[in-house]
Amino acid sequence: MQKDSRRFISVYSLSVIFFFLLSAEGFPANFSVSPIRIFFDGTQKTNVLTVKNMSDKPVSLEIKTVLWEHDQTYSPTGDIIFFPRMLTMGIGEEKIIRIGHKMPQGQMEKTYRMFISEMPEIRHEEGATLQIVMNLGVPIFIGPSKPSPEGEIEKISLSKSKLNISLKNSGNVHFIIKSIKISGKDATFTEVFNAEMAGWYLLSGNSREYTFEIEKENCLKIKNLHIDVETDRVSMGKDFVVSNEMCAP
Repeated sequence: MQKDSRRFISVYSLSVIFFFLLSAEGFPANFSVSPIRIFFDGTQKTNVLTVKNMSDKPVSLEIKTVLWEHDQTYSPTGDIIFFPRMLTMGIGEEKIIRIGHKMPQGQMEKTYRMFISEMPEIRHEEGATLQIVMNLGVPIFIGPSKPSPEGEIEKISLSKSKLNISLKNSGNVHFIIKSIKISGKDATFTEVFNAEMAGWYLLSGNSREYTFEIEKENCLKIKNLHIDVETDRVSMGKDFVVSNEMCAP
């Protein structure tokens, strides 16, 4: 019976695979890409992406593209043309992915992601195995005919010492939120609270909410909050009047 159990485990051995969904700016991994973003304007229809094997063994990759409409919302697309769809690289080897598109330039930016996924090795081992593979997403942007970057702080709320800030991209191109800085001052205009948070991509027409926790003791001292948002394209700022009721549990 014990031998049969061992055979059962051998045939149906457990293989656990972790997929790391990384941005192109992610930490060191089995392969790298350059550039980390692909841009197309009205005159450019083709581009190339260089992939390099950074590991100490051959790497096999699968490539696909998706339409990128919201934060992590993707759908199948045939808008992007690329070759090859699969590739294998030896140790230290570089290969090129050729990329093109067949979309006319419109009033709004079109956004996509190219996912380059490491294919797991097939292993015939007894018992449980742990295999780590990478899935790296490269943003692809097709610019509008007349880029118009705009952003706004559309909503600020403070309840139970929790500050919620909603940012909206009201332009026709994406931007990257570099920092959101909060400064809270008391009745004497002395700063009693400050905080900073980094953001990420905010696509055209999209909104995203950010939350800051303020200690109740500090919250009760604050009479005014100032919010500063820096992006790679636009800057935003807004003041918010604070009352003690907003800090109550």
